[in-house]
Amino acid sequence: MSTVEAVYVETCKICEAVSKWFQRGILEMQRGRQLSINRRIFAEYKLFDREAGYHLQRVQDQTNAEYDKKLQI
Repeated sequence: MSTVEAVYVETCKICEAVSKWFQRGILEMQRGRQLSINRRIFAEYKLFDREAGYHLQRVQDQTNAEYDKKLQI
């Protein structure tokens, strides 16, 4: 392996690491926003349904499971 190839391979590893870091950050921000929106929706939903807290927890669990899958990059 020549020096140029070795440098290229190491540079690619660094770029991949930075890319994954940014992707994880973006997904974590999206997860936070989605969970916040779910809470806001169910705050109004509580006016009509006494079991809204139960439904909110189920939706939050589904959201977390979805983003956990996405974060396994």
